[in-house]
Amino acid sequence: MTYMQNLDDYYRGQSSHDWYHAEIDSLHAEAVERGVTIRQVAAERQEAALAYRQSEAERTAEIVDNPGLLRQLKRFWNRGLTGDWGLRNPLDPPPTPNPSASRTGAPSSGRSISPPRQSIPPGWRR
Repeated sequence: MTYMQNLDDYYRGQSSHDWYHAEIDSLHAEAVERGVTIRQVAAERQEAALAYRQSEAERTAEIVDNPGLLRQLKRFWNRGLTGDWGLRNPLDPPPTPNPSASRTGAPSSGRSISPPRQSIPPGWRR
């Protein structure tokens, strides 16, 4: 079998309109569930998609306009070539501090010394 025959066999089992019918069924189900028209649901989905595209465009523009972040991304993407696997993805949020690792003891200047220091008895002074 050739590559094209495999593709033909794959697509022969599926209608090219399956995604459309699934989307229409989803619109109907949501409209009935919420008690609104199908047009309103479709308009809300379009607005949400547009807002997502705009936010992604703004996020991408911020990344492109920041040369320091671009350098960090380049180092992160090339970590396989440089062998520096310890790099964190600069686009990930910073790790949150672990509250259980907070210090609960006395500060280092106030710690007790073990064994406690003995005072020098009188007469032993030089």
